[in-house]
Amino acid sequence: MFMQSQKFAKWGKGDYFLSILQFLIHFVLLIAIVVGFIFINCESLDKFKEYFVNTANRQSFVCLGLSILFIVSMIYLYFFFEFRDFLIRPKNIAVVFIVMEFSLIICLITGKYVSIYARPFALGTLLMLLLVNKSTARYFNFTFSLLLFVVDVFANQVFSSFIPVFLTLIIGSATNLVAIYLVDEIGSRIKVFSRGFIIAIPIIFSTVAVELYTGTEFAKLMPTVLYSLMSGVTSVVYMMAIIPVFEWLFNILTNYRLVEITDHKSKLIQKMKDE
Repeated sequence: MFMQSQKFAKWGKGDYFLSILQFLIHFVLLIAIVVGFIFINCESLDKFKEYFVNTANRQSFVCLGLSILFIVSMIYLYFFFEFRDFLIRPKNIAVVFIVMEFSLIICLITGKYVSIYARPFALGTLLMLLLVNKSTARYFNFTFSLLLFVVDVFANQVFSSFIPVFLTLIIGSATNLVAIYLVDEIGSRIKVFSRGFIIAIPIIFSTVAVELYTGTEFAKLMPTVLYSLMSGVTSVVYMMAIIPVFEWLFNILTNYRLVEITDHKSKLIQKMKDE
């Protein structure tokens, strides 16, 4: 987990330039992800070209781009005023946006090919909780839910009405907050897995309520319930699978890694006993 100092170091002009440049690079990457998703939705190059020929679609894309730029700016301002020293190290910024980009890709693909209710909403927030800290995870919850919402509104052709769009915003925000407090300070990877079923509870209630409101018969709600359960469980499963990659790639010492290192069967503890 990263540790940030509240005593901010004095910044030079180069620090401002490099930190803003990195945010702009990741802004472009987020736009590229959305363009790639639009291409997947169009299913052919000709339809993809037709999509951007349409004036309404171009206007929607401009609104989407401005919205994403606004969200990226909000993230920069959060770190600048709360954990300014965090921005000086390029790998810190990379971790935050790689988590966001990966979570966005997984959610969009899952929503298209499985179900919008099966999206692993809590994945990115759980990763932020373990890789950075709780306050950053809470802020990431807000910004990522907003990001997914604007992508759904302006670029996602899967939705036939605005009801599921707003539902995913509510589900994402509520589920992620539940996930933060359920998983926080749990050092065992195995124990975290069981929390996935609890994380799914608010998703199940929300999706069932909406399906009933839109006229779905009660007897046909089982697929919706299963997809909602899948959302909570896969959020935890993906998180446990990806965390070791971040630990190794960015040399981050998470609580899970600390528990493993201090286990009485670990090589370090055995060596200490022997010597």
